[in-house]
Amino acid sequence: MDAFERLGVKRTQGYALIKNGLFPPPIKREDRPSRVPSYEVDQVIAATIGGVSEENLRHLVSSLTEQRRNLLEEISNLSSAGACDV
Repeated sequence: MDAFERLGVKRTQGYALIKNGLFPPPIKREDRPSRVPSYEVDQVIAATIGGVSEENLRHLVSSLTEQRRNLLEEISNLSSAGACDV
């Protein structure tokens, strides 16, 4: 299921949320469609249901994006070092 479908918004609304920092941007991949990790979608949905403010939702999205960036960098470093095949 598409991340925007899970959130209950249309694609154009979803991209507006991304632009406003209210939803994590998808991971762009060369060989496959872009995707947002399901755990990030789950956290945004839970925060929305919980009634968090836009400011707190932006903070959550920023935090999720930073965690993702760090994880992908760590995976890339392991792959470069030959520690794993990604």
